[in-house]
Amino acid sequence: MKFSIAPFIGRIYILLCAIVATIISVLIIYQCYNSKLFSDSPLLKLIIPIIIITGLYGLILPTQVPHKIGITPDPITQKYLDVTTKKKLKYRIAPNDKIEVYEIPRLIWRQKVIYIGIALLTIDQCNLANIITNTLESQSVNILRQELSFWQGVASVTTNSFQLWKPFTKWYIQYLSKFVDSIDYSFESNIFNSYIINKIKNRELDVFEDYVRPKNKSIATLCARQLDKSCAYMWTAAYALLTDTELSVKEKQLPKYQDVCQLANLSIIEDLSPQKVINGLNERLNSNLSNTELIQLDKDQSEQICSHIVKNCPLVEVVEVTKVKLQWVTQIPSFIIICRKRKSIVDLNEHTKLIEKQLQSVANNLDGDWTILVVYK
Repeated sequence: MKFSIAPFIGRIYILLCAIVATIISVLIIYQCYNSKLFSDSPLLKLIIPIIIITGLYGLILPTQVPHKIGITPDPITQKYLDVTTKKKLKYRIAPNDKIEVYEIPRLIWRQKVIYIGIALLTIDQCNLANIITNTLESQSVNILRQELSFWQGVASVTTNSFQLWKPFTKWYIQYLSKFVDSIDYSFESNIFNSYIINKIKNRELDVFEDYVRPKNKSIATLCARQLDKSCAYMWTAAYALLTDTELSVKEKQLPKYQDVCQLANLSIIEDLSPQKVINGLNERLNSNLSNTELIQLDKDQSEQICSHIVKNCPLVEVVEVTKVKLQWVTQIPSFIIICRKRKSIVDLNEHTKLIEKQLQSVANNLDGDWTILVVYK
């Protein structure tokens, strides 16, 4: 009985939230249009209900974009796929030879997004149609796993903001996990992956364009070129991992650790297990000054980092840059920028944290992984 009811609990919960939000919205609109306070301002009667209702539904409606490498197909490729399947579907071109279906929450229903590997666009059109059709039909085989994946996605975008369904989501994920088998993380090597690995080892980054162009000149070449551009940092990380080379701050295309996480999804490096990636992420998130070493930057690098930080927050000055001593995925470095701020009488801890968050968003625009730490003079 539990197996039959589980996939519907989440939908019922969201539906109830939507009903409550609708009732509150109607009451707000009624109150605004009958309030003496807004009787002389028709504009306020319209603006205030819109703002409040938008905020209400913003708290309860789940939104998710799958965390997968993929680009929107160009019009020619989109038309080719529409003609192939004889139906209009939402696609993303992925840097592999697989086809996967993900679902983006839309209140109590889902919008399917098909991630189709660039290598599949080089095969016969009839075979491609069969692959897409069979994949779509097979997605409903394990309903519980699909439901768990959906709610894990909802949780991933509600981590840093308050959402009304957040406590429920945590409980529901644990509830579903009891019924779902453990995920198989075994990697399968194939000819396409071997082709990519050889390209990466030779530092050749035009992997997909070179693969697609000889086999399919009419479509997908533009998509392949865009994928090569999107994957440039990821391929630099892959080269470092495959050759066991520790990258330095002087690297022209210094990847972020999120590129390693994306690389793990492609299953082209056998030694990059999910547990290893998770350990590396936890180590970087929990790094502190007692486990770092000072690094020397050349004049250009120092000026670039300092100007990038200070121009966005003149209240601080860059003191030094340190490198985290790592045990996991040491090939991809992580750095800490220590900034100094003059302490005033009105300073509070919350103010310092706010500055750190502001500067962290600025540092995220730099190549590589940078963490900001603000200290007082």
